[in-house]
Amino acid sequence: MKRHIIAIILPLIASLSLCSQTTNYKITLWIHQMEDSTLYIHSSYGEKENLLLDSLQIKEDGSFILEGNYRQGIVVVSTKYQKLFSFILDKNPVFTIDIYPYGYYEVKGCEENERYLEYQKRNKELKQLTKQYEKEIKEFPEEKDSLINLIQKAKTTFNQYQTMFFENYPDNLMTSLLISMQNPKPNPKYFHQGKLIKGKELEYAYDIRKRYWQNFNFKDQRILSTPYFYKKFKTYIDKITMQTSDSVYQAMEDFVNTATQKGDTLYSRYIIDLYLSKLPLMPFSFNENLYVQIVEKMINKGKTPWLSPSEIETHNVNIEAIKPFLPGKEFPNINNLYKIDSKYTIIYFYSSTCESCKKNIEDLFDFYNNFSKKYNANIISINVGEKTEKNPFEWTNWQIAPEILKKEYGIDIIRTPEIYILDRDKKVLNKTVIYSHIKKAIEDWENL
Repeated sequence: MKRHIIAIILPLIASLSLCSQTTNYKITLWIHQMEDSTLYIHSSYGEKENLLLDSLQIKEDGSFILEGNYRQGIVVVSTKYQKLFSFILDKNPVFTIDIYPYGYYEVKGCEENERYLEYQKRNKELKQLTKQYEKEIKEFPEEKDSLINLIQKAKTTFNQYQTMFFENYPDNLMTSLLISMQNPKPNPKYFHQGKLIKGKELEYAYDIRKRYWQNFNFKDQRILSTPYFYKKFKTYIDKITMQTSDSVYQAMEDFVNTATQKGDTLYSRYIIDLYLSKLPLMPFSFNENLYVQIVEKMINKGKTPWLSPSEIETHNVNIEAIKPFLPGKEFPNINNLYKIDSKYTIIYFYSSTCESCKKNIEDLFDFYNNFSKKYNANIISINVGEKTEKNPFEWTNWQIAPEILKKEYGIDIIRTPEIYILDRDKKVLNKTVIYSHIKKAIEDWENL
């Protein structure tokens, strides 16, 4: 497959860091009674967590200074060995935070962080109190009922505080974050006596997916610079969306439309650019099919105005090379391949010098020895590397130079191993680079 991807990957990855606004900060940190002379400041951005923002050396007066142009969001302060606390980079460019032992703190010049640290302190106190009461329940089971009441009372007090916090500080990142992370409430029509009605599972999951982002504040760019947005997105894609390329694409399109309507292009741009940078490098039918749909239904429909004409052209060149080898397409008739009469045909491209090809190769042998007859499957391995005198396998092995594959059959093997699973008519069922996927792909097809 001819994939001209290298020229576009670096610009796309670079563009991911240009999506949100930055501010020039000067923040003074005082960590009282701490022996370490170095602090580490970490941040998050989308899928990237624990990014080292800066390392700070203690000043002569005992302070640490974080100074620079950074994205708004949550940052974490730690020593080499432990996390100390987190705070917010927000509108105030200059402020001071004092951290004392036993959970005391003082903020000067930034109400946003004063409220944020206050909420964290109250939340931590609730967790500690709950943990203490739960320990006492185990030690004094006869006091269980009264201790449970104390736990409930503590939670009620905190919930009242949280409600007050949301009302009084609606613009605080903590408020925006906690509300945005709330999942939609399950629709009671899908339940009977507290249990999901049998046969309604897919309908229920679809209903949750359609309402999944209803609480998310897409106007708040700061949430992208926290560890929470991408976790929520991964749950949306991986857990509550059916794992077919068509379903995942539809979920992504729904997300893009919702994010753009409720905010601007920041969140949809981040996700699309992230997938565009990854999918061309992932040689699986699922990813290639998803990539083709994103290009044809989003990029070519004008939903990615930030992409340059040259980037758009490159993506279209990529998918034109991919489309002839997607599931359902007839595979090239290499060496009269179509004369082979078997229910399934496995085309295994490898190189005799490829180290990756040797990893987990036992899975391929296991399939051949234990399942090839059961499923009437033929394996044909094609060596695209240095010529070898001896067939290293028990099945059919061909030696074909890469330039011949490219010239005569339009197949450009840029990495090995590469495996195609074909049906009786030599149409592609799946493509993978993992040997164990062969058996699963055939079993999935058999069970349709």
